[in-house]
Parts: sequence; structure tokens; C-alpha cells
Amino acid sequence: MGLRTRRTNPVLDAADLAAGKSAARAMLAAGSEAARQQYITPGDGKAAVYRQKREEAADWQAVVDAAGTPVPADYPFLKARADRLDPVTPNYQAVADEWNAKAAAWLVAGPAIEDVYEAAVEAVDAAADLAAVFAATRVTWPGPA
Repeated sequence: MGLRTRRTNPVLDAADLAAGKSAARAMLAAGSEAARQQYITPGDGKAAVYRQKREEAADWQAVVDAAGTPVPADYPFLKARADRLDPVTPNYQAVADEWNAKAAAWLVAGPAIEDVYEAAVEAVDAAADLAAVFAATRVTWPGPA
């Protein structure tokens, strides 16, 4: 019969309450980041790209909603994607719709993830013992349906 290894938990194995709380906060930060990454890619550069794409899609739709005709060259990220997807008959509106839908999904998911994270950290901070700290880390992160 093989040896069984004991699973460790940085919260329950902490030397004292302060160390357990610190470990719990780190676990929660990592968990919330993993939940966010179901919707977004990490990195400052990627965040700038997402911002630009969101702005282009929203601006495109605003022109359409005002009965205008958007000029694709004014929307470089949107134009590049639509042109790549179909160089013969690019569908700029479909790209704007896709990006607007993703932005709308993030506006639901982002605050929900942050709320779970903040509530869990508050519970960690209020915990009186390591068992309560551990219990505070047992969260369910919101994710795509």
C-alpha cells in the first residue's frame, strides 16, 4: 500500500491567526483573479485593448442608433477584426454587437466577483479563529452560465 500524503491548507496550517488571515486574503485574491479571467485576459496592455474595443463598439453603436453611418476607418480595432473575419464583405455591426455583448456581460460579472471577494475579505478580517478564517475562504465565484 502506497503512502498517503496529507493535504495542507495555508489557512488551517498557519502558525497564528494573523498568518491565517494573511494566507486567506492571498487565497481570495487568487480566486477572484481566476474568476475574472473567465471573462478577461490579465495584463495592463490587454486592459488598454479591451478599453479601446469597448469604446469603439459603443461609439459605433451610438452612431448607428442616431441613424448615422459609421466610417469603419474611424474604428481601427473593430475594422481590423471585421476585415480579418471576412475580407470580402466585412460585417462591422456584428463585431460591434459581439463586443457590446461582452462588455455587458463583464458589467454583470465584474461587480458580482468583486462583491464576493470583498464580503469574504471582510469575513476574514472579522474572524476570531482559524476555523472561521477558513470558512470565510469557502466561496463560490460567479462565472459564465
